[in-house]
Amino acid sequence: MQSLTPDFPTPFLFPAAKPAAILVSGDLIFGSDEYHRVRVNALFEEFMDRPADAGAYATFATAIDAGATDQLVISQLLSSDEYFAKCQV
Repeated sequence: MQSLTPDFPTPFLFPAAKPAAILVSGDLIFGSDEYHRVRVNALFEEFMDRPADAGAYATFATAIDAGATDQLVISQLLSSDEYFAKCQV
């Protein structure tokens, strides 16, 4: 009778044999234009209380694609005339 004990170590979620594949998958997801658009929209919802529009996607998702950080995008949002007007209420 065959043993039911697995011959691999637990936990088996991320076997040590393939760490590069996990890193590549993360780069594909977090480096994608789609993720950058989702991130821009989330920042707009959080700071501007509205969804991002086409101009925001064109400006900020492209900037993130080129290497801009969330902090840079947030600083641009917080220094905008729109944010200033929103805070005057």
